[in-house]
Amino acid sequence: MKKIILLILFLSLTCTLLFAQDEKLIDSLKKINTLKAQFTQVTSIAGVGEDTYEGNLYLLKGEKILWDYNLPHRQFYLFTKDELSYYDSMTKQLVKQKAENLGVENIVFRLLMEPSDIKSTFFVVVMNNEQFKLYPKESIGLQYIEITLKDDIIKKIVSRDDQGNNTEITLNNLSINKPFDKSVFEVKVPEDTEVFIY
Repeated sequence: MKKIILLILFLSLTCTLLFAQDEKLIDSLKKINTLKAQFTQVTSIAGVGEDTYEGNLYLLKGEKILWDYNLPHRQFYLFTKDELSYYDSMTKQLVKQKAENLGVENIVFRLLMEPSDIKSTFFVVVMNNEQFKLYPKESIGLQYIEITLKDDIIKKIVSRDDQGNNTEITLNNLSINKPFDKSVFEVKVPEDTEVFIY
């Protein structure tokens, strides 16, 4: 009987600790009102190879996020609550798409913009005190997203899609909840850009 009681106490304590760590991830993301960072993105396509990208990330909570790539060539993803704008200087094309029509592209945006939605969309698995794995509750084209924190600040996001492709984004030189020039969101494209609206 004592062993059963001890086991129940142990399981209760473990669940409480996991819940607390689980909340740590959400609380860390909730604290972000503005964010500016440099990022390196490594994308591995199954059977094709690996590509590395670099750029800057800007976030204005509840309003917009800009992933502004400068290497290997200029491109950007500008997310607002209503729309995604994607520009690629190689194709000279700008694609605008309503947010409700987005799939995987919208997931990281939603995680950063509305962290309180995490538990309604994902099962959260605590890997350790700094790593969390998110498994979708429904099919969204992703196997999982892994988030790494350092000193309660988001440092890395790794995702694996249903085709086995991996994307790893590492954030550096983070500036959180400090003012920055909001004109960065007023991204301009060349006049000869072809525009597609969906």
